[in-house]
Amino acid sequence: MTLEMPDGGIERYRIVHPTEAPLDRVRVSSESPMSKAVLGCRVGEKVEVAAPAGYFDVVVIGIER
Repeated sequence: MTLEMPDGGIERYRIVHPTEAPLDRVRVSSESPMSKAVLGCRVGEKVEVAAPAGYFDVVVIGIER
């Protein structure tokens, strides 16, 4: 997935099983707050992520499979 972050930056992540998440910074656990927030969303949706450090909004700008 490709997300527009609150600061306007673009970040790309791959949602993976939790055992695969620590391999690099591109992979994010399917159990993470960000994954839970964006799963099932469509391109263009603004999503609120409830992270341990607080809430922030991201915009889904791409979904790759």
